[in-house]
Amino acid sequence: MLRHSAAHILATAVRELFPNAGIGFGPPIEDGFYYDFQLDRPFTPEDLAAIEAKMLEVAKGDYPFVREVVDRTEAKSASGRPAKLERIDDLGKDETITVYTDVLRRPLPRPHVPTTGGSSTSSC
Repeated sequence: MLRHSAAHILATAVRELFPNAGIGFGPPIEDGFYYDFQLDRPFTPEDLAAIEAKMLEVAKGDYPFVREVVDRTEAKSASGRPAKLERIDDLGKDETITVYTDVLRRPLPRPHVPTTGGSSTSSC
């Protein structure tokens, strides 16, 4: 859960610094996490330093991850990303669809730690 949440903090940082960046999936993996981004150029070392600084800012902001149950139509309109739209289509008809939003009020697909700072005193 922590790694998945950290991946979304990365996506938040990239989205704030590069508003036109295409955002793919950001799964946790055994040794950390990654996120797929589409930009018109590769990230530079300076970009990576700025992204890391923005991630720290978001984490220190301790913004809540807010859980909402939505219907399929709401989920699709909130996503707008081809990979996510395909994933929504794969869900069963009776499956509960939830989205989690963060500081940018972007939809996030799975449970996360309560806040971007990882606070255990808040609840989702």
